[in-house]
Amino acid sequence: MDVLELISAKGDVLDAGASKMVENTGFNSLARVQNESTDNFIKLSAENFSDQCNGSDLAVDNIIVVTQSYEQRLPNISSTLQGLLKLPTSTFCVDIVDGCNGFIRALTIANKITETGMRTLIVGGDVYSPMTRRAELSTDILFGDGYSFTIVEQDNEPFRSKIMTDGTRGHFINASYRENVLNMNGVGVFLFTNSEIPKLIKSLDWELDPGNGLPTYYALHQASKLIVNQLSKKLKLDNGEVPFFSCSEIGNLGPGSIGAWISANSSKLNTKANLTCLGYGAGLSWGVASLQMDLMQNGVQYIDA
Repeated sequence: MDVLELISAKGDVLDAGASKMVENTGFNSLARVQNESTDNFIKLSAENFSDQCNGSDLAVDNIIVVTQSYEQRLPNISSTLQGLLKLPTSTFCVDIVDGCNGFIRALTIANKITETGMRTLIVGGDVYSPMTRRAELSTDILFGDGYSFTIVEQDNEPFRSKIMTDGTRGHFINASYRENVLNMNGVGVFLFTNSEIPKLIKSLDWELDPGNGLPTYYALHQASKLIVNQLSKKLKLDNGEVPFFSCSEIGNLGPGSIGAWISANSSKLNTKANLTCLGYGAGLSWGVASLQMDLMQNGVQYIDA
């Protein structure tokens, strides 16, 4: 969906104002499902993911699903994926209701429940369009529909993470089941991110770049181009030739956005590298995770849904 067309259809905004909105968000277009069925879309995504993997690649011990999009209470999505992907009944399955810091939380849980050689499939993302269709225009033009499928394997390299939560500011981003409308205090979220993430980094007792001779990439939650660029400058991060904001044609995928960033930069990232991930959003929750990655297969797939 073209964002300028969305602005034109939904709001009384002058062309100059619409162009400025797109410039600030960085999102030129948004990936959107047409039938608005979360269950149908994630099933199609799982089938596509399975087709891209051979049997040994798909062998995982755990499935962690991070999403805020549910059409039914039971069964949970991770159990459904276990069946769709034809994984053993011994596969540990768990769903986490979390937003833009969800990828950091899932990495942290995967690290805690696995031993060397064990593999975890992390599925993060949302179908936001049913929640943003009646939301304010400034919110609707941020979010896309999509999921990232990431397989991580535990090794002996160090993994570090730190997650923070402040429930007293949870009203900054909220949506009830009954109304199903995503409400967001954009200014509040911007100020929160610009303040709390630098504080978090300063509080760490470990360096973001481990200095092991490998390049270090910083994967920031793709909230908007304005937030990502402001935060990377404030923290004085350096990604070399890899852009900090890379989801201009996809949109903010919430807990799937860091996985989307990795996929969107598949041709730019070194196969072996350090990866520092920064998440911030609904909850309010924010966090950082540092790990070493060895990319085996990576890319973006669009689903006709």
